[in-house]
Amino acid sequence: KPSRFGDDLSLTRQGVVDANASRKSVTGLENGKFGFGIRGIEPVFYHNEHVGTVEIGISVNDALLMPLKKKFGFDVSIVIPDKEGFKFKARTHSLGIPKKSIPWLSKMMKEKTIRFKQVFKNNKHLLTLFAPLKDYKGDTLAVLAIPRDITRIKEKVKKENYTMAFISLVFLIFLLSVLSFIFQKGVSKPLSILISKIQKT
Repeated sequence: KPSRFGDDLSLTRQGVVDANASRKSVTGLENGKFGFGIRGIEPVFYHNEHVGTVEIGISVNDALLMPLKKKFGFDVSIVIPDKEGFKFKARTHSLGIPKKSIPWLSKMMKEKTIRFKQVFKNNKHLLTLFAPLKDYKGDTLAVLAIPRDITRIKEKVKKENYTMAFISLVFLIFLLSVLSFIFQKGVSKPLSILISKIQKT
C-alpha cells in the first residue's frame, strides 16, 4: 500500500510492481536499483484478496558463478552496460574487457542469438561464446560470455594440417610418377613405334 506506507517500488523494483499489478508470478533476471539478480516474485492472497507479494531471489555475483567453474571447468562472465561501455557484473576469471570489444558487446545487447568469436589474448587463442541475457520482460540486460582456451586444439589442428599437406604432396608426386610411367608405357612408346612405321612407308 504505497499511499499508506510510502513503499512505491516503481523506480527500484519493477518486478514487484508488475507482480502486484498483474497478480501473476514474475520470474527471471531483474536489474533493480538495489542489485542485479535472479528473482521469483509470487502474488500473495488472503481470503481471495490480493495482499502483496513474496519474493525469493539470489544476487548475480562472482560467488554465484564459481560453482559452475568448479563443476564444469570453464570460465563464465556476465557483462553489463555502464557509463564507460561495459563492466563485469560477475566472473570467474581475471581477464579484462578491451575497448575494441565494446562495439561487439553493444551488438550482442541487440542480438537474439548466440554468437562465437575467436580472439588472441595473453598469448592464448580464445573462442568465446556470447549470448544475450534477458530479463523477465524479454529485454536484454546483460551478455553472458564463456571463453575457452583453444590454443592446444589450434596447435594440434595446425600440426595435423601440415601432416596432411605433406602426405598429400607425397601422394601427388607418387600419382604423377605413376601417370608418367603409364603414359610412357601405354601411350608414348606405342606412338613412337607407330610414327616410326609411318615414316618407313
